[in-house]
Amino acid sequence: MGLSIRLSNAKELQTALIELRGAKNTLKRVLAGQRVTEALHGIRQLENRLILAAKDEGDTFKGKHLDHGELSIPNRTKNINADIDRYKADKAKTDKRKNEDRRFLANEAYNALKADKKALAEYAWTEYKKYGTKMIKKHGRAISMKFGDFLTRNLNPRDFLRDEAKHNPKNFLKILEWYLGDSG
Repeated sequence: MGLSIRLSNAKELQTALIELRGAKNTLKRVLAGQRVTEALHGIRQLENRLILAAKDEGDTFKGKHLDHGELSIPNRTKNINADIDRYKADKAKTDKRKNEDRRFLANEAYNALKADKKALAEYAWTEYKKYGTKMIKKHGRAISMKFGDFLTRNLNPRDFLRDEAKHNPKNFLKILEWYLGDSG
């Protein structure tokens, strides 16, 4: 639908406005998805760099695990304790490095998702401020009956909408979409 189309009556104007809001919401979702995708791409690049750095450093015992056949060779067991200690120290270093890398990558992914959830919550709260009273006036208890669970059906509609906007923004946006589709 082009923006240059003339709208002749109020019904067409309302329909166009609802379609624009839907496009706006879709665009916001796409942008949020792109932020997560960019963060994950950055994490993958960092992971690849860390893997390459680990390969460049090289392991002193790479491929030199203890062979029980070597243990039975005479005079081989002289320095076996030192070899075992060296092996354990190198293994502990590499395990520690791998765990730190895993923790860092998990933290980056968590922070990206947390930022997107925060943006979604802020958007739901502004939409609640904009449409909350209108939704309550038009539908009242039907909102909590239709979208609430067993415990929240008996809540005051204003309290129900406010709680959904604050604590469950995805559900609130479903309610808003239903309201905008119904009011059009």
